[in-house]
Amino acid sequence: MSCDSTEHIARKSISIICVTPFYVPRIPVEDNVQRAMHGNGFICHRDGTCEPCARGTYGNGRDGCDTCPRGGYYQDEVGATVSQPGGLACKTCPTGTFVKDGRGREIADCKVCPDGTIKSLHAKFRACACIDGYVRTDRFGPCVICVEVGSNCSWKDYRTIRRGYFWSWEFAAANLSSYRKFAENLNQSRDFNQNTKYLMAIPRAYKCPRKKSCKTTDDGLEVVCAEGYTGWLCSKCERRFYSVINSCVKCPNLVYIVLEAVLIFGVCGLIYLLNVYRKKCARSSSKRERSFVYVLISRIKIALGFYQVVGELMVTLYNTNRRKTLYIFGEVISLLQVNVLKIFVRPRCISDKLEINPKAEFIIEASLPPVIVLFSLFVYFGKLKFAKLRAKFSMENQLIDSYRAKLKSKLESVVVISMFVIYPSMCTSVFQLYPWSCKTFYLDLENTTFINVLRSDFDISCNGLTVYLLAAYMLTVGYVVAFPGILFFYLRIWSSAFRNFPHGSHGIRPAKHQEENQTAQTSERNIAGYNVPQWVKFFSENYKSQYWFWEIVELIRKVAQTIFITLLGWESKLAVLLSIGTSVLFLTLHARYMPMRNKFEQGLQQMLSLFAIFTNLVMSAVNIPEEYDAVVSIILIPLNAAVIVIIAVELVLNIALALKQLKFDGCFTKAFQKTKRLMYNQ
Repeated sequence: MSCDSTEHIARKSISIICVTPFYVPRIPVEDNVQRAMHGNGFICHRDGTCEPCARGTYGNGRDGCDTCPRGGYYQDEVGATVSQPGGLACKTCPTGTFVKDGRGREIADCKVCPDGTIKSLHAKFRACACIDGYVRTDRFGPCVICVEVGSNCSWKDYRTIRRGYFWSWEFAAANLSSYRKFAENLNQSRDFNQNTKYLMAIPRAYKCPRKKSCKTTDDGLEVVCAEGYTGWLCSKCERRFYSVINSCVKCPNLVYIVLEAVLIFGVCGLIYLLNVYRKKCARSSSKRERSFVYVLISRIKIALGFYQVVGELMVTLYNTNRRKTLYIFGEVISLLQVNVLKIFVRPRCISDKLEINPKAEFIIEASLPPVIVLFSLFVYFGKLKFAKLRAKFSMENQLIDSYRAKLKSKLESVVVISMFVIYPSMCTSVFQLYPWSCKTFYLDLENTTFINVLRSDFDISCNGLTVYLLAAYMLTVGYVVAFPGILFFYLRIWSSAFRNFPHGSHGIRPAKHQEENQTAQTSERNIAGYNVPQWVKFFSENYKSQYWFWEIVELIRKVAQTIFITLLGWESKLAVLLSIGTSVLFLTLHARYMPMRNKFEQGLQQMLSLFAIFTNLVMSAVNIPEEYDAVVSIILIPLNAAVIVIIAVELVLNIALALKQLKFDGCFTKAFQKTKRLMYNQ
């Protein structure tokens, strides 16, 4: 009974126990009654007594009393029980309040939900749900705003990752298994006793270079690379895949690789034979015209100057849906970039051990100049020795000096032109090992754990590159800087020789507006008169005489843009600004001085400069929404294709013209008759 209104009871004649709404003592009950009471608001003991469920608890209808859960629930009465098993016999806290530790005994135990939560709704089994865009790491703790790029924080109370982004749980401070259990706990409305907290680090998300290469698991907690991709940011190619504009494509059949190499070498061989036969036919002719080989070289140099730099930008075409077109286009760009490590073979397709990373590329590129020089010296002394032996038996010793001079000139040209061709790729391999080419990725949101890797290959740590760095500095001085300087010095010598020679049939007149054919003929005679090496003709033949140095300007432009791209990356707005500024400056100089002899080449150079500026603006400087990626691709791919077609058609026309000229001169007939005569004599 309640003792609230009792004033006096005889102490000796009556014995009572007072009860209150907050306390009911144990009472003895019979066994059959005990079974009925147990779980229905009471808990019974082995001594034959039962007591009602205390405040903050309720009868679960089965086997005793359960505690009111943590969250928006309390119970201020004793003996409360569920209406059916599995139910909840707790009162609900006012909107926006909760009991942090559970077992709420009165409404005063309900406290206001923490910051970042929705206080206009019932808390349920947590400290109120998080506001959209907020997340938590404690089911009964506060929610914090989620502003990190790549994180998906919409109405889940926990952080997941968006498609097209990458994060890694593979560092000591993080634990994917624990976070997954925590997320599962939040998704289960009544699981409030286990895995309610995640106390370890959460990884930071980064945008993948190619959006479609980064996929997520169904729960959004883990990144899975698409087929063919692997590594950090899913930027590397798996086994049996190779890179085309940094998209991973399945390796072709070995037969295809061999046929491709044979075709390329066959075309080069055909051009060489045409040039040889045309030279033989031209010896007896007084007509001097610009060699079609030099026309080819001039066009190709212009294309190289454009694609060796702008080709790097085409990696931003990742999101295009026109995949086959992009891959074919990428193959052409890879060829035009003249990366000697990737033109004819795809090392990964032959063997996984032949993967070329920046360190291996640097070693190969650094060894090319000495190999070229040593091979040329070997050929020089070998052929000279053979010529001396042959002259000894044929009594032609007087021709040795002439042969030596011609051989030396040819090999010098091979060395210089080879150095020029590998120059852009050499600069890239050197610059990409600089400390400024490293990029730091913080692995966690607190920025306590990080990796420092090369921007060109995220699998290579910048730690431990001291030897490579010293070698890169030495090559910068000994090749990157020295080669243009030496080239300028010798071109200056030849230019001075031309100017000091009296004008006449052998002088190069700096007439700015001479007719194209007349200039070409005069230039050919001048070169013949001075016995100018082939490499001098290679660098100056398509420029007006007063602009003999313009190829050096081209080299400086390539180096500058390569530095911006390699050290800063295309994602840097500063790199975009500097690259556009360089292109604009170069275009302005071309438009002002018109340094090229050939009008077509001058127009082609200016067109490519404009296209480079346009590509920079469209792909980097302008923030284009993702839904327009396909439209941008449709615009850029035809423009690039048009550049290639214009150059290719012009080259084909020049080859056709050369074949026609050979036929007109009767060279084919003479060559056929000579071959037939040799076969008959055998």
